[in-house]
Amino acid sequence: IPMHERTQRAVARLLFVFCCAVPTALTLGCVLVTWTPWYHRRALAAIERDLGREAGLIFKIEDFRQTAPRSVQLFGVRVLEPESRREVARVREVQWARRNTEAVILLHQPELQSGQLSGVWKLFHDRFLCQPQHTSVPTIISATDLTIHSQMGSMTLRDCDAWIEAEPTSARASIQCIPAISNNDVPITISVLRERGEEVPSTEWMVDTQGTALPCSAFAEYLPELETLGSNARFQGTCRWKQQGPNWSVDLAGSRFESISLDRLFEQHTHRLTGSATVQLERCRIEPHQRRSDIAGSLRAYDGQIGHSLLASAHHHLGFEVRLPESLSAPHQNVPYDHLAIGFNINNTQLRLD
Repeated sequence: IPMHERTQRAVARLLFVFCCAVPTALTLGCVLVTWTPWYHRRALAAIERDLGREAGLIFKIEDFRQTAPRSVQLFGVRVLEPESRREVARVREVQWARRNTEAVILLHQPELQSGQLSGVWKLFHDRFLCQPQHTSVPTIISATDLTIHSQMGSMTLRDCDAWIEAEPTSARASIQCIPAISNNDVPITISVLRERGEEVPSTEWMVDTQGTALPCSAFAEYLPELETLGSNARFQGTCRWKQQGPNWSVDLAGSRFESISLDRLFEQHTHRLTGSATVQLERCRIEPHQRRSDIAGSLRAYDGQIGHSLLASAHHHLGFEVRLPESLSAPHQNVPYDHLAIGFNINNTQLRLD
């Protein structure tokens, strides 16, 4: 239909306004709004809420930067336990990116509190490994200089890499890292397998130090029993642990505990025994629900003292022959020793000491 020239100009102006000017103005308006501190604070609060809802923890973030539609940088991240508000972890910088087939997370200088590891593990286990919807996309996590703090000491791990992936009836998390105190570049390995296909789902842990002795003090607040070994105690070897419903079992065959402080171990006992000890476990499988235990190994201690009451008990109850020189026969005296070695074999209710 032929139009008047004036009508054509009017239509052209309208098209320009609605197809060019209005979209451009809206785009500029959106850009200007996203640059305002008000929008930045709202977006940061939304990120904190989303992370808290997914992880079941409280997140406090100093700042963030959206580097791409599916990539974000977080700065000054603190993670708090929801009930006590105690700090669980802090990270200087987090880089997160979502790809079509996986999610990638890079943590710069993360720090964990040993005393909160128990709660973090329960949340991670119950929310991610036990719920298939949270492990639908494989996740890769890398960390530089991960430090675990405890009241007895700290441990720094370098070159930490973790993978979380799932199958239809299972989920697996694997971690590899190198302790900063290690002289070799062989990483320790930690793996967790959640089997959901069985009638009673089970979780299996495996820790292999690959010849590196790990300080027990770094995990003393997570496993309080380790605190009784002393601040210098170290663990080396393999630990396998399985939990299935209320039942659990542990296997420590081939493992060793070094530099155990017998002073610390016996401080709550009436008997006196001091020195530095090493426990080597040839076999060690414990299954409480089956009332079964099979433990064999040796204890070697050096440069310590034994109280008379402990020697007397060893003589009366275990049949040990004790010979002491007259200078050490006084009951109030402790008996010094250079080397103490005991071989032990525990099979259910049977105990043998050599």
